[in-house]
Amino acid sequence: MDIDYLEQAIGAMLMAKVITFEANSWAFGFVDMVVKSTVFVESESIISVVEDDWNDGPAASVAKLLAEHVRDGEIHFIPVEEQH
Repeated sequence: MDIDYLEQAIGAMLMAKVITFEANSWAFGFVDMVVKSTVFVESESIISVVEDDWNDGPAASVAKLLAEHVRDGEIHFIPVEEQH
């Protein structure tokens, strides 16, 4: 799966508020946040973004990190089921 397209798709889901995030702590150069969504198997998870990336653009840094987690199999999309 092309990580750039995945990152763009996740970015679009962030803009549409299908995926939301809320920062809850800053420590040791990282921003910890709660990510909630209706598209991932895990409806709520905690991720840590490098503070410098966060300062360059929170949504972009979250999209990039979530795309990496999906690629690495750490976060999974809910499987699509066809309806007949």
